[in-house]
Amino acid sequence: MGAVEWGKRGKRLIPFIRKDRIFRKELRDTYIRGWIYSKHYVDSAIKQAYSILNSWRKRYLKGRAGRRKP
Repeated sequence: MGAVEWGKRGKRLIPFIRKDRIFRKELRDTYIRGWIYSKHYVDSAIKQAYSILNSWRKRYLKGRAGRRKP
């Protein structure tokens, strides 16, 4: 169960990032377990992580970043 799944389009591998509600809910529930601080910090961290992944995906598709995920 990873956030990035690889598919093939022509000869090139294309990363697809899961953004569905079920996956985000599972991710949030995983990180909230044992969390003693406010819950919105977890939400902010998930939002930042998605932002980083989306930025990496755009750079990868343009050929400016390698296949290794951040």
